[in-house]
Amino acid sequence: MRPNFVLGISFIMGLAFMLVPNIGMAASAPLYTGDNVLACANFNDGTGSSDMTLIVQLNADGKMLVDEGSVVKFIVPQADIANFQQKDFDDSAWQDGKGGVGFADSDDNTEVPGGISIIYTRYRFKVSDAAAVKELVLSADYDDDYVAWLNGVEIARSP
Repeated sequence: MRPNFVLGISFIMGLAFMLVPNIGMAASAPLYTGDNVLACANFNDGTGSSDMTLIVQLNADGKMLVDEGSVVKFIVPQADIANFQQKDFDDSAWQDGKGGVGFADSDDNTEVPGGISIIYTRYRFKVSDAAAVKELVLSADYDDDYVAWLNGVEIARSP
């Protein structure tokens, strides 16, 4: 386990990603050798909104750990789900998809019904040597708002 390191965050609204290290807020979060989880919550600004999307990338020293099209577990919750951000949370009953998840803007690999207000997603990934990682960059293409957690620790939220 590597308990503290700097995570660079890129916030992007639109269709393009930019991987720019150490922009936005920086956070300390655990990165483990072996299994890890990037959990996200995507929030719509209202059930009448015309679209909703969250596409994330997580890059460690130039190696993509999570990317658009990565395997994702997702759910459109009917109520808050406690601790879904935690690494060991059981998401086996959630649906399988490919990241990004959303509706109505033609850039989502996994489409959900319109008129919803929240989508939770969980991406599982492995790191062969967490202690060797020097830079971890999260990029997000989102509409309308999101929060991201790495192994249960909040690392980013939309401004």
